Amino acid sequence: MTSPSVPLVDRIAARVIVTGTGCWEWQGARSNGYGRISFRGQLRPTHRVVFEMVVGPIPAGMQIDHLCLNKACCNPRHLEAVTPAVNTQRWADSLTHCIRGHEYSPENVYWYPSENHRSCRPCRAELARGYRAARKAA
Repeated sequence: MTSPSVPLVDRIAARVIVTGTGCWEWQGARSNGYGRISFRGQLRPTHRVVFEMVVGPIPAGMQIDHLCLNKACCNPRHLEAVTPAVNTQRWADSLTHCIRGHEYSPENVYWYPSENHRSCRPCRAELARGYRAARKAA
């Protein structure tokens, strides 16, 4: 005879550590930093499972945004259902440096108004120098 399965809430509680910021940080399996848990025969993002358990169904077309910016967090107080555009914009706004380490300051940022997108001026200048050098060498 097999033992009864462990309730979902107990499985979640066993793999969460509460941090000083109040995040419920997932200690189990992760994918791209997001917690993963087996639920109803599928591997699902932990933050979405917890959100649905505590808050309710995620509206169609909405994503769950981590207000704390911690992908491993599944505290429903740190989660909000938002449109994909809002989620992407909040993520972009949270970045303070480009991938090469230049600070996103007013002096270092070029805005593409039509796309509501920013770019790093030092990186753009370096790229342009590379293009000019390549054209000159050809």
